[in-house]
Amino acid sequence: WGDYVAAVVSRYRGRIHYYQLWNEPNIYPEWGERQVDPEGYTQLLCEGYQRAKEADPDVVIVSGALAPTVALTWRDLDDFVFLQRMYDAGAGACFDVLAVNDYMLWSGSTDQRLRPLNVNFSRPLYIRDIMVANGDAAKPIWISEMNSNAVPDDPDIVDIGRFGQVTPEQQARYAPLAYQRAMEEWPWVGVINFWFFKLPSDARRNESMYYFRMVEPDFTPLPVYQAMREYTANLTPTLYSGTHQENHWALHYTGDWEEAGPRGLGRYRQATASGAALRFTFDGASLTLLPGPGAGEIEVRVDGGKPEPVSLNGEPVRLTRDWRRERHTVTLTAVAGDVTVDGFIVQRPWRPSSRLILSTAALIIAAIWGLHRRRQRQ
Repeated sequence: WGDYVAAVVSRYRGRIHYYQLWNEPNIYPEWGERQVDPEGYTQLLCEGYQRAKEADPDVVIVSGALAPTVALTWRDLDDFVFLQRMYDAGAGACFDVLAVNDYMLWSGSTDQRLRPLNVNFSRPLYIRDIMVANGDAAKPIWISEMNSNAVPDDPDIVDIGRFGQVTPEQQARYAPLAYQRAMEEWPWVGVINFWFFKLPSDARRNESMYYFRMVEPDFTPLPVYQAMREYTANLTPTLYSGTHQENHWALHYTGDWEEAGPRGLGRYRQATASGAALRFTFDGASLTLLPGPGAGEIEVRVDGGKPEPVSLNGEPVRLTRDWRRERHTVTLTAVAGDVTVDGFIVQRPWRPSSRLILSTAALIIAAIWGLHRRRQRQ
């Protein structure tokens, strides 16, 4: 296994930058039809990680995507349990990105319920909590497979309902909402892959999995294809609430910039000439720039307004702040010195929780009642 990974990564050094080591190791069919083994998979992952990095230190290693399941058997193992056992076996040092599969099997993409024994689109929130608890808050999650199953009511389909059931119109509605929700609510998700585009033939039309497709084998588009085409065509790349790296797809660099810093995920952008600019849109109440090392001067223009000078010294610097959540367009222009960009933090306006509101109201009522009783005694 290690020799195989080293051979592949060496062959494509400088051409392929991301490698995913396995898929769904927590379920029997994908683990070579053997008893699932978190510790065994961790050993495989760590061996692959080490050999890949030796062959090309710049590659990014993605863990095998965990299948969402609540099973607790030798055959299939709950993804939460499997992941924690991976961490216990030392997997935290053996991947750069954690991958999961995230399906809308029995509810839509806006289902906010968190129930560990239910498989719904919110399940990555639990995965994220496990990562944070194990010191991996800085690593992203990539969703390797996402979709809902538009299987028809056909008695010839042998496993109908295995992956839930939605209409083609529901599938077309859920997919764009899934992408939008992840962008707005999950800044730690870097990639979502729609599974899948098409099969080579209709030979598996009597199986539920066939109905995850976006187009028919002859490329006839389905409603979900049209919905995603319209969604992406009208989408404005935007930074939403969260921390975002310097290579986020919403950031548009013009002029003279270069990559700098440590290899892998520690890179940042550095302007090599004055006048180099960075333009983007963000949605939130405040925007903070995370610069790289060095001291420099930039000008910041928000929504086409007057340029404001900002000094950089390697420390986070707040560029704009408001009490409302709004969408703004920002332009950063390099003026002098070492102008570097390592990332941005977008924050929403502070909102008190319902518990805090109720507690405060209770304290006020108690204070008023106590004052009233005191006056009655007097």
